[in-house]
Amino acid sequence: MTAARRVVAVFLGVLTLLALSICPAAGRGHDEESLQGLVTRWASEIGAPGMAARIVDSDGARSAAFVGVDGDGHDIDGSTPFVWGSVSKQFAAATARGLEREGVLDATSPVVEVVPQARRVLSDPAVTVDDLVHHTSGLPHDITVTDEWTRRGSATDAVTALDAPKGAGPRGEFRYSSLNYLLLQAVIEQAAGSSYADAVRRVVLDPAGSDAITDPQLFVDSVPRGHVPFFGSTRPVDVGVDSAGLGYGYLAGSIDDAMRRGDCGNVTAAKPGIARCRRLRVRPTVTACSTRGSMATMSGGMRVRCPATTPTSL
Repeated sequence: MTAARRVVAVFLGVLTLLALSICPAAGRGHDEESLQGLVTRWASEIGAPGMAARIVDSDGARSAAFVGVDGDGHDIDGSTPFVWGSVSKQFAAATARGLEREGVLDATSPVVEVVPQARRVLSDPAVTVDDLVHHTSGLPHDITVTDEWTRRGSATDAVTALDAPKGAGPRGEFRYSSLNYLLLQAVIEQAAGSSYADAVRRVVLDPAGSDAITDPQLFVDSVPRGHVPFFGSTRPVDVGVDSAGLGYGYLAGSIDDAMRRGDCGNVTAAKPGIARCRRLRVRPTVTACSTRGSMATMSGGMRVRCPATTPTSL
């Protein structure tokens, strides 16, 4: 993939999923009509030809709203497939927690003990699995080694082929990087003794009665094109898949499946120890899938801030 194509993949966000913490303006009412109005306005403000949104709280999914069309011109509904973007990281963190619960993974173990090939990537061999989950490994966010749409091998294979990235920082300081979750996917593959797709399905998706597109050919066949800005308007654009990036951005599926995560409705990755899964109990969350947007999403360690008027995501 060329550098220009990576920029399109990462920053223009074809068929991406944005996770937005519900804001005061949205918090005044959670009924179908109020959500529909917000979604219609959000789609208009960002120029998205289509969007799907669902409110989820401790009792599960509460309401949904849909507007517009996908990149193939079909009306969007609860079954429309979207790329989940960095919300995929929540599923990776939940899978790691499940493997820890099974006793096959220790969050405090150095990554190099589980994936020896990671020694050439990490500047500090003491970096733990927990550091990957919480983005405290010191790895930079390097798009030259992520979002490779021709990659069909495992994350373990990808790590084997990587060299130390430039600009690595000290361990312990929060620094968001998809490289953390590329390595975490490799850790999960090694700890589970299976493909990442099989592990996330067994540990997270199946127990929650959910599903996700993990097969690259099914991804190509099923996920509609997205939209990108084009001279003041938008145009459809194909979206690719990185098989070594399922853990950081390339799970795909409907908004209904993305929100059907059982006890892992939200992964809290800002506390010591492996990410804890908990149900949302205070403020409902609006998750919106847009056919245009960035891949910036709420995931392990990130916080979404809402200004007084307009909802945004980091």
